[in-house]
Amino acid sequence: MAYNGFTVVTKPSKDFIDSSGEAVLKGNMDGEMIVDMMAISENLDHIVVFSGDGDFRYAIEKLQERGKRVTVISSEG
Repeated sequence: MAYNGFTVVTKPSKDFIDSSGEAVLKGNMDGEMIVDMMAISENLDHIVVFSGDGDFRYAIEKLQERGKRVTVISSEG
């Protein structure tokens, strides 16, 4: 991705045990993605979000209020 001009942001994942006792690996980038979307929004007309996570809903509403076109691409489930 960096080779093609994209900025690659990484964050360490976290291991934890869920309520059913199963080991879960989680990498939560929602906060970083929302802050970046808002920070660069002045320079964009259209933002495409690849996520089905409802955590982005409020940020997307605010971007739309600023007149930005937002497309969400999500997989079922």
